[in-house]
Amino acid sequence: MTGLTGMTGATGVTGPTAPNVTANNYYAFGVPGDVAGGGFIPVPAVLEQNGTAITPGVNGTITLAANQTYAVDYRTNARSLTTTPFSSVSAALYLGATLVTGSNSVATSEGKVQVLAGSAIITTDQVRNLSLRNPVGTDANYGSTSISVIKLA
Repeated sequence: MTGLTGMTGATGVTGPTAPNVTANNYYAFGVPGDVAGGGFIPVPAVLEQNGTAITPGVNGTITLAANQTYAVDYRTNARSLTTTPFSSVSAALYLGATLVTGSNSVATSEGKVQVLAGSAIITTDQVRNLSLRNPVGTDANYGSTSISVIKLA
């Protein structure tokens, strides 16, 4: 058997508010088009942009704030413009002129549409231009391209 419930004690001090980890985010969508080997895969249609740490750049790039860390995800459909056996399609993230390690996605196309996707955590220094590119020498048609960038706290 239990007794009566006692009075509720005093409420403690409220702790500090945690940082908003999604205050700076960016989502863009690309238009279908042919991209030469080594060329930029355009993602010009900004669907969502919050904060000032991520902004549209020039020539299909995205400008990031310096000395920050970001989570980046992309997805695209690609079809090689050649039907040569074992021709491949690829997409990869670049920070400036440097390939972001581990972000490359490759598939054998032979003229068929393939889904390519990748993600990375990147940290900027003074190089702040992020881009999605066709890193292989094969020309390809890209469509349904999207990229999401979130500044991490």
